[in-house]
Amino acid sequence: MATVTERKPGVWLARAFLPPSADGLGRQVAKTFWGAKKAVRAEVAVWEADLRGRPPASIGATITDLLTMWQEARAAEWQPTTVRDHRSRSARIIDDLGTVRLVDLDPLRVDAWIRQLRRRGVGAGAIRGRVSTLKAACGWGVSRRLLRSNPVADAAPRLGSGRRSARPEPEQVVALLRTAAAESAR
Repeated sequence: MATVTERKPGVWLARAFLPPSADGLGRQVAKTFWGAKKAVRAEVAVWEADLRGRPPASIGATITDLLTMWQEARAAEWQPTTVRDHRSRSARIIDDLGTVRLVDLDPLRVDAWIRQLRRRGVGAGAIRGRVSTLKAACGWGVSRRLLRSNPVADAAPRLGSGRRSARPEPEQVVALLRTAAAESAR
């Protein structure tokens, strides 16, 4: 993401940091823009996309775009099983939410998606996995300025840990043991 600083009213300097090329060196490119801040930011996004050779990740970016960019950026750091798990979970997330624009993703939509998964009978472990994948991707998106905040972290999905929250009472254990002993005596 390019950094944009105002040099004087209406004059903006944008700097983009490009990754290392074949010569092994990264580089910094700067360009001056004139106009209102909002218009300049749009021009800078197009300019930076031209430098990098891909379309800008702007207002039209979807969850599919986010998950794809996140996996491409992080896959080299992950173990093969992690890559496999995130790829599988991402495919399921894309089936449900892939066309949702990032600007439209909010905690209410995340909560509605989780309710929809539960109604369809998706298991608690699978839901936890998908939510954690989407949360990690959105966290990466926040660090890359694709999102202002992480809507999954702000949602209240109540997923649980998959463990019992209460232990059985001693009387219940004794009754279960008696029943088991009676069953084995038959």
